[in-house]
This record gives sequence, structure tokens and C-alpha cells, in this order.
Amino acid sequence: MSASRIGNTVDVRFTVPARSTDNLPLRATQLTGSLCRQPESGPCVPVATKVAVTAKAANGEPNVVTWQDKLPADLASGPPRIIGYRVEFFSPAGVSGGKSDPVIAAAGQSPSAVTDLSAEGSRAGIVLRWKPAGDGDVLIRREDIAAAARTPASRNHPEPGVTWLTADNASRGRVLDASALPDIAYRYTAQRRIKVQLSGRDLELRSDPSSVVNFTLREIYAPSAPSGLTAVGFATATSPFAVDLIWQPVNERAVTGYNVYRTAIDANGAPLGSRTLVSSAKLALPAFHDATASSDTRYRYDVTAVDGHGNESTAATTVLEPSPH
Repeated sequence: MSASRIGNTVDVRFTVPARSTDNLPLRATQLTGSLCRQPESGPCVPVATKVAVTAKAANGEPNVVTWQDKLPADLASGPPRIIGYRVEFFSPAGVSGGKSDPVIAAAGQSPSAVTDLSAEGSRAGIVLRWKPAGDGDVLIRREDIAAAARTPASRNHPEPGVTWLTADNASRGRVLDASALPDIAYRYTAQRRIKVQLSGRDLELRSDPSSVVNFTLREIYAPSAPSGLTAVGFATATSPFAVDLIWQPVNERAVTGYNVYRTAIDANGAPLGSRTLVSSAKLALPAFHDATASSDTRYRYDVTAVDGHGNESTAATTVLEPSPH
């Protein structure tokens, strides 16, 4: 049994009992249940009375039910303080199993809602932004729309397809969802959260969810450019001249290889011809051996990173001077 404070509502989540107080299987599959709210002082106030519930879910698992309590104005304002909830179940004959132990939530003023939530793509993932305001951190709820639709909720997985991200105040209204995958439709919402400790208990107050933002990451962003490109010309036993190039690899998941281009240039760097792709196939490793270069020509070499969709980075560039004979 658990209680979560969201905006001015408390969600009380519990499992309907399938056994009696004597630990025997219940013959009845239909029960009734009641929920009451217990403030710090005073009686437990009824919130839901004699509501019909089913002991087993459609898939045969124990039935998990969520009841909501809309807090009155006096409990939805002021400083944080404790409130408790108790559930009581009745057999078809009206016999009570007794009130449950209380589950605790926080009354008081909830944090302000997150506003201006937006999403944009980048080669590193999906960048989420919102208007910074108020205390506490921000929880981002990401839902894989297709996965949520095809996977039924269960006791162990109440929110299929859902991932949570957390951004603290230092994030200044921005967080990167680096685990987002391309071509997956996501639905995002955000909540502001304040953590409090009351009577030795760690509790949370969350704002109402923000407006929904839907976003699908597309592979339209070029990878980062390679770095550290060097070129060395030398004679070999089988060729009067060749050039070896090496560079630092681009450590991005989308990168599938590299292209190497060569341009003959004059002493001022002006091209003497067109830029030529000298790597006949996309290179998997950050190195290339050019056996077709001429020792008496000045070359500019360009190396680019390429992803699986054909997006190409800007080039890492180096110049190779002519080699003396």
C-alpha cells in the first residue's frame, strides 16, 4: 500500500486482499472497500465508502487499485504536515477485515507546475527545456507510446514503457535524454518535486503534470567531426610514395564509419582540382593508407564521420607538403 501526493490530489494504491484474516483463500471474488483520511489529529474522515472491488485482475494476478483523494483547501495549503490513509474491506455479508495500518502522505502547499516544456533533437539525444521556477527538482516522465499501448500494466510493471529522468536546480531548466532512441515516438510530461522529512519519514510533494510534449528523434543530425588528424608520407618497398593517415575516432553511437577526401592545392592552399574521395569504401577504423598520392604534390586531406543514415560530419583537415626526392 502506498500514497503519492500529486498537485492537490493523493493517489492511494493498494492490493485487494485475496485471503481472509485467517489466511484462507477468499471464496468471494467481489468485495467492497472503504478509504478514510487520517489527519495529524482528529477522526479518520471517510473518502470512499463501500466501493465494489474485485480480488483478482483479468490476468489472474492480485488486483491493484488506485483511489484518489482530492484534498480540501485547508490540507492543500500551508506548511508540509502528515496525513494518513486507511483502507477497510468488507465481505459480501458485510464482515469487515479491519482497517489497515495507515499509509502516510504529505499535506500542505504543493509545488508550482512546470511550464513551457519543450523538446528538440540533437545528435546526443533529445534536449528537454522548461521555465526554471520554484524550489525542488524536476521529474521528467518519458513514455514510449507504442510500448505502453502493446504491453498491459501488471503488479510488477504498473507503467510499461515509462522511464523517469531527474533534473536538479543546477540544470537551469534543461536536461538531455541521452537514452532516447531514434524513430521512437515519445510522450513527455514534467513535475516539480519537493522532498520533506516529517516525523522521521521521507515524503514528497509533486506538482500537477505539465502539458504533454510528443517528440520523435530523427537521424538528421550530423556526427561530430573527427579530431587529431595527421598524415605522413613515405616510400615503400612496392611504391615510390604513399601516405598514412590516422585520427581520433568519434565515440557516438550513430557513427558507422569514415570517408577520406584528397585535394591537390597550391602553396596558398587554393585547390588545383576537385576534391576526390580516395577511400573506396566507408572506413570502419580511424586510419587510411593512400597508395595513389604523388610525392611532388601538396595535398589537403579531409576526413569525415558518417552515420547509418548517410549524415556526414564536418571535416578534420590536414595538409601534406611535397616530399623531397
